[in-house]
Amino acid sequence: MSVRKQRQVASDAGLSKQRVVAEAVRLADNPMDKANLGWAYYNFARMDIDAKMPDAAKPKLELAKTNLQAALASGGEVIADGVRQNLGAVLIDMADYAGAIEALKPVVANRPEWAFSRYALGTAYFKSNDFENSAK
Repeated sequence: MSVRKQRQVASDAGLSKQRVVAEAVRLADNPMDKANLGWAYYNFARMDIDAKMPDAAKPKLELAKTNLQAALASGGEVIADGVRQNLGAVLIDMADYAGAIEALKPVVANRPEWAFSRYALGTAYFKSNDFENSAK
């Protein structure tokens, strides 16, 4: 079996396990669980992206986005900036730079000490060809 096929099999098996966890999160209906599940899907997608399997990453990025947005909609204000930071990272990988900028701007405003948020926001501006805001 080729390395690419092995990675695909592992990716598919991991996604099945993730679906079991997703059902547990759905039943618990807790914003923190939704945020953690969204971040787990994102990290799982990054494994596919790093393995040069962008098509395998797409559904995981969608699941990450959906769960992170659900966490925000659940009113978990204590965790909102962290969730927005993670959502921004997901949206950048989905090439939704306008969405990433929208998600990251309040994080940078609320948490100016979070250098990684400013970097992510600058990246989103850069990738959307807004070089002026990217340099700020």
